[in-house]
Amino acid sequence: MHNSGVRIKNKLLFLFLFLARLCTGQSTVQPEWAVVSSPLKWESPPREQQSNTKSATARIHVSFPSGEYGDVSCYLIREGDGSVVISRGDGEVVAVGRWRQDGDHVLISSRVVYRTVAISGRPIPEVETTESLRTKRGRYWTVRDARGRYAALLHFKDWGYLASLIRCDREYSDGEKRTEGVQPCAPLR
Repeated sequence: MHNSGVRIKNKLLFLFLFLARLCTGQSTVQPEWAVVSSPLKWESPPREQQSNTKSATARIHVSFPSGEYGDVSCYLIREGDGSVVISRGDGEVVAVGRWRQDGDHVLISSRVVYRTVAISGRPIPEVETTESLRTKRGRYWTVRDARGRYAALLHFKDWGYLASLIRCDREYSDGEKRTEGVQPCAPLR
């Protein structure tokens, strides 16, 4: 009787952990799930700052194997050692949704759920949008939309922060004022 009780507890624990894993599918981002707008236009700060960092605006697409989708528009910082991180304090626009493969296209339905600076008259979350990206499988995936090409995030070291931007609960707005709902998160830095 004791062994069967332990087995039932173990099965329940396994089921709980399995379901928790499904519910937190966006808790991590793997490099092979993400692409960034390319080429990035790296800009140097003014010389008087004597900094060897560079920054570029970017749009990062994340296609989770579960079919979930995340999109972050932000500034990237390239450090002197070549590593790349998301700039803190320059603002982000975050969209979430779903994606699916359709032949040589990826169809994405998403909506903006966060903007660092709210736009008056525009609710959060925004209206759902749909876009289609062309894909081609060669040695590496090539992804394109009407704005250009997307490539792997080489030397990117900020996977945890990217995941936190995508998965955070957000505060909502009717376009003029905040509405009842969850409070915005404060991602770990």
